[in-house]
Order: sequence, then C-alpha cells, then structure tokens
Amino acid sequence: MAFVWSLWSLTLFLTIVFVIERVRGKRYAGRVRDALDHFLEEKRTAFFESVPVVNHSFFRHIFHYVIHFVLSRFLRFLERVERVVRAIVRFNRKKARVVIEPKPDSHLGQVVAHKEETALSEKEKKVRKRAALEGKI
Repeated sequence: MAFVWSLWSLTLFLTIVFVIERVRGKRYAGRVRDALDHFLEEKRTAFFESVPVVNHSFFRHIFHYVIHFVLSRFLRFLERVERVVRAIVRFNRKKARVVIEPKPDSHLGQVVAHKEETALSEKEKKVRKRAALEGKI
C-alpha cells in the first residue's frame, strides 16, 4: 500500500513541476534532466533495435505454423485409420479365400427333407382339393 501512495505522490509532484515549468517557460535542473533524457533515449533505442519487430509477417508465420500443425496431426490420424482398414481388408481377404465346407444337416435341412418325403402326390392333392370344395373335409 505504501508503494501505491509513494507512486501517487511522485506522479502528483511531477505533474505540479511540469505545470509550473510550462507556466514559467523554463525547466528546473535542465542539465540533469537533459542527461537523463539522453540516457533514457539511448536505452530505448538499444532495446527496440535488439527486439525483433512484430509485424504482419509474424502473425502470418504463426498462422501457417498452426495450420501445418493441425494438418500434420490430421494426417497421422488418417494414417492410423488406413492401417486399421488395411488390416480389416487383409482379414476379409483371408476369410474369402477359405472354401466354405458344407455343414452337416441342420434342423431346417431336416424339416425340408421330411417335407419332401411326406409330400402328397398330384392325384392325392386333387382328391383333397375336390373334397374341400364339396365341404366333406
């Protein structure tokens, strides 16, 4: 809290000094302030010359880097998907090449065989149809 008060006090003092200087038209401690201004200007110039300039090309490079990163991750994902699909195709190819051996008769096969064995002849079908139409059955 003391730092805030001292900063506020310094700001108020400098504001009053600058207003008084402007009204009178002369600077207090001119040589010291000129030397300080010159020192600060040298440091500011050295700092901005050493720091690279951030301009539109910086953001363009960042944009291209992000796009490159996203696309490379997407490509790796697609490579994994391709490997999985190729494994499925290989598995399917192996299964398709195996000759399917007939299985022993299942229950449905037995039902069809029984139906064929006990089927009525054409003559028996006609007799039953005529009896059904006459209402005897």
